[in-house]
Amino acid sequence: MHQRLPDGSSRAISIPSPLAPTQAVGFDYSALPPDVAEEARATAHHVRERTRAAIIETGRDLRRIKARLRHGLFLKWIDAEFGMTPRTAQNYMAAAALVEKNEIVSHLPPTSVVQLAAPSTPKSAHKEVVRRLEAGEPLTPPVVRSIIKDAQAEQKRGQEEIAEKRGSRPPGKHQASTPQINLQSRSQDQRQAVFEVTLEDPVDPATESKAAVKALRLLMDRLGPDFPRFVSLFTASRGQFDDLVAEIVRDE
Repeated sequence: MHQRLPDGSSRAISIPSPLAPTQAVGFDYSALPPDVAEEARATAHHVRERTRAAIIETGRDLRRIKARLRHGLFLKWIDAEFGMTPRTAQNYMAAAALVEKNEIVSHLPPTSVVQLAAPSTPKSAHKEVVRRLEAGEPLTPPVVRSIIKDAQAEQKRGQEEIAEKRGSRPPGKHQASTPQINLQSRSQDQRQAVFEVTLEDPVDPATESKAAVKALRLLMDRLGPDFPRFVSLFTASRGQFDDLVAEIVRDE
């Protein structure tokens, strides 16, 4: 297989076969009769293929329609038409976007694609997974989870180091006058808009990186000595923010 590079050229890469019908992925088929083992392997392969294709294709469809709907209508549409939760929609769209950027990750099991595409997964995990896949290494779900966990731990250490350095500085002059944000006191439309932000399509990596730095600095300035505490709480509750904001949006 050839991979298209940003400059328009291509390069040959080896494609791992973690999903081949003859290969067990985390299950011991040796205790089964040969004919049953063969059928079970083939069935597992077909289920993974169908599930992965459904997730990616659904994500692409959702992204396309979301881009055409007026702001604030997307969540109402997915709820009314097929009862999909905001978090599921976000997972599917993120998975589709990730595959568009790195087609090779489509060879991963469907659950791994979704986990890798999650907002809480550091970009360093994406790079590590792509590197291993391009090297021809078959990655099972436990291996992918381990890569993500290691990347999150490394990111947390970096955040804590920044927080410690920032926490030793005196608060900014504007800090005392910072208004408090209370989502519960906002109107339904305002709360809907807040959650819509979490479903925005991925932006250019360079722009995303700059925005992340600005957001981090803004939090540091606003929270001052409370920033280390925020980092600790955010890290501990990562993965739950979508659900919590969704509850706020639905709470009249």
